[in-house]
Amino acid sequence: MRLCPVFVACVGSCLGWLSIAGCMPIGSDLRRAEALYREARYESALVWLRELERDEGQMEAATRVDFHYLRGITAFRLGMRDDALHFLAIARELPLASRLRPSWRETLRRTLAALTADRAFVMPDNPPRNTPHGAGKLSSETPDAG
Repeated sequence: MRLCPVFVACVGSCLGWLSIAGCMPIGSDLRRAEALYREARYESALVWLRELERDEGQMEAATRVDFHYLRGITAFRLGMRDDALHFLAIARELPLASRLRPSWRETLRRTLAALTADRAFVMPDNPPRNTPHGAGKLSSETPDAG
């Protein structure tokens, strides 16, 4: 049985569109998480970001950097300092980290400095603790997610 070349071309085109559409939810979910972060709805943003963790391997390099930044800065805002340090350090070390928005790069730098300075003064009998909401503030400024 021989297939019509037009049919083969249409199927190939449809499969191409489906593969592109399969990547779209990652970007739209990341934008949704960013919008929630900007609205100071950190817990809701974290729910979206945790779901996106499953798809990290499918993310493009630039999207992966944005994801790690948002995941880390959201954890920081929720006082989850260990998670914040983990995800922000990854964001800093990824190949396209230099392509983060300038305001995000500066917030990343300041937040990592604050998190690592905290660890420098921890006594062995006084381990770091994750603290409740609002504990992860660098200053009166809100870390930028936009």
